[in-house]
Amino acid sequence: MTPAAAPVAAEIRPPARTAARPPRTVTLVPVRGRPRSHFTALGWLVLAEAAVLASTTLWQPRPLGAALAIGLVVALAIAAWMAQRALRPIAGRWLLPPTPHAGEEVTLGAQLSAARGAPPLTLEAWHPSSRRRELAARLRGLEAQPTRVTWAARFRVRGVTVLPPLVIRTVQPFGLIIAERTVGDAEEVLVYPALGRVRRELRT
Repeated sequence: MTPAAAPVAAEIRPPARTAARPPRTVTLVPVRGRPRSHFTALGWLVLAEAAVLASTTLWQPRPLGAALAIGLVVALAIAAWMAQRALRPIAGRWLLPPTPHAGEEVTLGAQLSAARGAPPLTLEAWHPSSRRRELAARLRGLEAQPTRVTWAARFRVRGVTVLPPLVIRTVQPFGLIIAERTVGDAEEVLVYPALGRVRRELRT
């Protein structure tokens, strides 16, 4: 009989620990959204006036009212075209904090530029604390040199937070038309747990 082989002790290695991944921020090439426009209250008033002038042809032999109505409608169309054209050359992107923690105040921002310049406009951005789009800045105009705008914000919960594209808006010309479009692209921000919770877990 052959002696039984001695049992071999299996070496059990603990699983390798992977280093914590740093916050991942995505910076994409600015994407130009298609400009949209709509009437202001004054624009609707001008359009109603054009309709009234056009109706005068029902009891007046001369088409003077109709000619004035056509002129007003053409002016509105030109205003809409000019407002949308003013927003097309604008490019922008998010400026993100390096290591945001839940509940702590951080600085968010945006960088905007326009190769041919841009008229006065407003910038709207998604605020993670209120979870809605809010006014971030009012700008007198843009140039080819990038303009940076910053504001304070708080991320309420940890994890990945998606920031929608920025929105720019202008009222041009004569306050008849509002035009807006999105600039940049959505960004993903990895929010760390609150610092107080991290310290408690390290002590335990």
